Amino acid sequence: MIAVSVPLLMAGYWYSAALNVGLGLFIVGWVLQFIGHIFEGKKPEFFKDWRFLFVGLRWWLAKMKGQV
Repeated sequence: MIAVSVPLLMAGYWYSAALNVGLGLFIVGWVLQFIGHIFEGKKPEFFKDWRFLFVGLRWWLAKMKGQV
């Protein structure tokens, strides 16, 4: 959700509907992300190092390409 929301947020510069959808996906995605971490009982790693924000996206992209 978060990864899909970023291009939509950028498209929101031209289309306000894309901005609303992108913002909604971004917020709901992060809320679900933190709910998952609460159930796991673990803090997100990016609290320690901001570079971990990109690890999940990289893993997801590799999975979509069939590399994982």
